Amino acid sequence: MKHFLGVFILRVRRLPVDDFHRRIDRVCFSRLKNGLACRLPDRYAPRPFRIDRVILATGSNSAGLSRRSRFLAALVGAGLLAMLVLAFQLRPDPRGWGTHEQLGLPRCTFLAWVGKRCPACGMTTAWANFVQGRPIAALRAHAAGTLLAVVAVVASIAALVMAARGKKLAWQPGETATAGLAMALVGLILLEWTFRLLTQ
Repeated sequence: MKHFLGVFILRVRRLPVDDFHRRIDRVCFSRLKNGLACRLPDRYAPRPFRIDRVILATGSNSAGLSRRSRFLAALVGAGLLAMLVLAFQLRPDPRGWGTHEQLGLPRCTFLAWVGKRCPACGMTTAWANFVQGRPIAALRAHAAGTLLAVVAVVASIAALVMAARGKKLAWQPGETATAGLAMALVGLILLEWTFRLLTQ
């Protein structure tokens, strides 16, 4: 059972709230305040009550990250940052697409076969324009790709900060918000692609 008591998150077995406030040890509180683990001795809980664990936090996002989580956050942040730096090194193609060919990648197969740009055509060009300080040109090349570049900048900074501090941010999107953002991006990409097909 979880009880949320201000800055405390308790995992207890049938422990009355008042009992906890009367019995919590100041030394343990100090350890919790400094981010250290603390398990209260059984003598602080009268039978048949028993305290399992106490975590100091202002919410679920304040919990410390494990080494694995910090490593994954650093990996994600560094990966996104590397992509942005690589985009900065590219020269945006004046056509508005095809910039990825400078990386040794082949021409878009959909464009070669159908004669129309695919949903992703122009994304690399948009990223290159965006990181080089040309947001209008980036939007013209690929609006959804430009928004994706903005998300990449914010996400890379957030991930690296989390990895360095070892704590989650005070606010970060949950699973529902993340899924909603992903669906919105996909919808915007398809909408923009449909518009290009009808107007070009």
